[in-house]
Amino acid sequence: MLRGEGDMRFATQLLTNEGALAPVDAAIARLHGIYGTEGAVIVVTSYSMP
Repeated sequence: MLRGEGDMRFATQLLTNEGALAPVDAAIARLHGIYGTEGAVIVVTSYSMP
């Protein structure tokens, strides 16, 4: 995303404090300011199996 590939959404896993893997949906978007790219915004939500 910061290399010019655009915003992205993807499924991944996070490691919990108990050591288990938690499936999540994540999205990342460029944070654009007056000086150009100033970072990124990441949104993570729990993933529920259908």
